Amino acid sequence: MINTTYLSTLTNPSSLYRVEVPSFTHLRPNTQIVYLRGSVQYTYIYYEDGQVDLMSYSIKRLSALRPNLLRVHKGYAVNPAYIVNIRHANLRDTDLTVQLNNKQIIIPVSRRQAKVVISALRLSWAN
Repeated sequence: MINTTYLSTLTNPSSLYRVEVPSFTHLRPNTQIVYLRGSVQYTYIYYEDGQVDLMSYSIKRLSALRPNLLRVHKGYAVNPAYIVNIRHANLRDTDLTVQLNNKQIIIPVSRRQAKVVISALRLSWAN
Protein backbone atom coordinates (compact mmCIF):
# COMPACT_ATOMS: atom_id res chain seq x y z
CA MET A 1 0.00 0.00 0.00
CA ILE A 2 1.33 3.47 -0.91
CA ASN A 3 1.38 5.93 1.98
CA THR A 4 -0.27 9.35 1.51
CA THR A 5 2.99 11.32 1.63
CA TYR A 6 4.36 9.18 -1.18
CA LEU A 7 1.11 9.48 -3.14
CA SER A 8 1.04 13.28 -2.84
CA THR A 9 4.62 13.60 -4.10
CA LEU A 10 3.80 11.39 -7.06
CA THR A 11 0.67 13.30 -8.05
CA ASN A 12 2.29 16.75 -7.97
CA PRO A 13 4.41 17.00 -11.15
CA SER A 14 6.29 20.07 -9.93
CA SER A 15 7.42 18.37 -6.73
CA LEU A 16 10.30 16.02 -6.20
CA TYR A 17 9.91 12.36 -7.00
CA ARG A 18 10.28 10.45 -3.76
CA VAL A 19 11.70 6.95 -3.99
CA GLU A 20 11.16 4.84 -0.89
CA VAL A 21 12.71 1.44 -0.40
CA PRO A 22 12.83 -0.24 3.04
CA SER A 23 16.57 0.36 3.39
CA PHE A 24 16.67 3.98 2.10
CA THR A 25 14.69 6.98 0.86
CA HIS A 26 15.85 9.61 -1.62
CA LEU A 27 14.34 12.43 -3.66
CA ARG A 28 14.88 13.26 -7.33
CA PRO A 29 13.42 15.95 -9.61
CA ASN A 30 10.65 14.67 -11.91
CA THR A 31 12.45 15.81 -15.03
CA GLN A 32 15.22 13.30 -14.43
CA ILE A 33 12.96 10.30 -15.14
CA VAL A 34 13.67 9.14 -18.70
CA TYR A 35 11.45 6.06 -18.85
CA LEU A 36 9.84 3.25 -16.88
CA ARG A 37 10.15 -0.41 -17.78
CA GLY A 38 7.66 -2.81 -16.21
CA SER A 39 8.33 -6.39 -15.27
CA VAL A 40 5.22 -8.07 -13.82
CA GLN A 41 4.63 -6.30 -10.46
CA TYR A 42 7.96 -4.43 -10.48
CA THR A 43 9.02 -1.32 -12.34
CA TYR A 44 12.51 -0.19 -13.24
CA ILE A 45 12.89 3.60 -13.23
CA TYR A 46 15.64 4.85 -15.54
CA TYR A 47 17.08 8.28 -14.76
CA GLU A 48 18.94 10.84 -16.83
CA ASP A 49 22.20 10.24 -14.95
CA GLY A 50 22.13 6.52 -15.78
CA GLN A 51 20.94 5.27 -12.40
CA VAL A 52 18.18 2.69 -12.20
CA ASP A 53 15.77 2.12 -9.33
CA LEU A 54 13.54 -0.89 -8.86
CA MET A 55 10.11 -0.27 -7.33
CA SER A 56 7.68 -2.93 -6.17
CA TYR A 57 4.74 -1.20 -7.88
CA SER A 58 3.34 -2.06 -11.29
CA ILE A 59 4.07 0.20 -14.25
CA LYS A 60 0.33 0.79 -14.55
CA ARG A 61 0.20 2.30 -11.05
CA LEU A 62 3.33 4.42 -11.41
CA SER A 63 2.56 5.72 -14.90
CA ALA A 64 -1.00 6.61 -13.86
CA LEU A 65 0.44 8.76 -11.08
CA ARG A 66 2.92 10.46 -13.43
CA PRO A 67 0.95 12.59 -15.95
CA ASN A 68 4.15 13.71 -17.70
CA LEU A 69 4.96 10.14 -18.81
CA LEU A 70 3.57 8.75 -22.06
CA ARG A 71 2.47 5.10 -21.92
CA VAL A 72 3.71 3.61 -25.20
CA HIS A 73 3.58 -0.12 -24.55
CA LYS A 74 2.37 -2.63 -21.99
CA GLY A 75 5.84 -2.62 -20.47
CA TYR A 76 7.04 0.96 -21.10
CA ALA A 77 6.23 4.56 -20.23
CA VAL A 78 8.46 7.34 -21.60
CA ASN A 79 9.15 10.95 -20.70
CA PRO A 80 8.50 12.77 -24.03
CA ALA A 81 11.29 15.27 -23.32
CA TYR A 82 13.88 12.53 -23.92
CA ILE A 83 12.49 11.18 -27.20
CA VAL A 84 14.87 12.06 -30.01
CA ASN A 85 13.34 10.04 -32.85
CA ILE A 86 10.28 8.03 -33.78
CA ARG A 87 10.36 5.40 -36.50
CA HIS A 88 6.95 4.59 -37.91
CA ALA A 89 7.07 2.22 -40.86
CA ASN A 90 3.51 0.98 -40.27
CA LEU A 91 1.22 0.25 -37.31
CA ARG A 92 2.98 -3.03 -36.58
CA ASP A 93 6.45 -1.55 -36.80
CA THR A 94 6.82 1.57 -34.66
CA ASP A 95 9.47 2.39 -32.09
CA LEU A 96 10.91 5.36 -30.23
CA THR A 97 14.53 6.29 -29.74
CA VAL A 98 15.29 7.73 -26.32
CA GLN A 99 18.52 9.55 -25.48
CA LEU A 100 20.00 8.39 -22.15
CA ASN A 101 23.43 9.87 -21.41
CA ASN A 102 25.33 9.23 -24.64
CA LYS A 103 23.41 6.06 -25.48
CA GLN A 104 20.30 5.75 -27.58
CA ILE A 105 17.74 3.22 -26.41
CA ILE A 106 15.07 1.87 -28.73
CA ILE A 107 11.69 1.39 -27.06
CA PRO A 108 8.89 -0.49 -28.82
CA VAL A 109 5.48 1.10 -29.35
CA SER A 110 2.49 -1.22 -29.30
CA ARG A 111 0.37 -1.25 -32.44
CA ARG A 112 -2.69 -0.13 -30.45
CA GLN A 113 -0.82 2.85 -29.04
CA ALA A 114 0.99 3.89 -32.23
CA LYS A 115 -1.57 6.46 -33.43
CA VAL A 116 -2.04 7.92 -29.94
CA VAL A 117 1.71 8.21 -29.38
CA ILE A 118 2.40 9.80 -32.77
CA SER A 119 -0.38 12.37 -32.35
CA ALA A 120 0.73 13.17 -28.77
CA LEU A 121 4.33 13.68 -29.93
CA ARG A 122 3.27 15.89 -32.82
CA LEU A 123 1.41 18.12 -30.37
CA SER A 124 4.32 18.29 -27.91
CA TRP A 125 6.92 18.91 -30.65
CA ALA A 126 4.74 21.64 -32.22
CA ASN A 127 4.84 23.69 -28.98
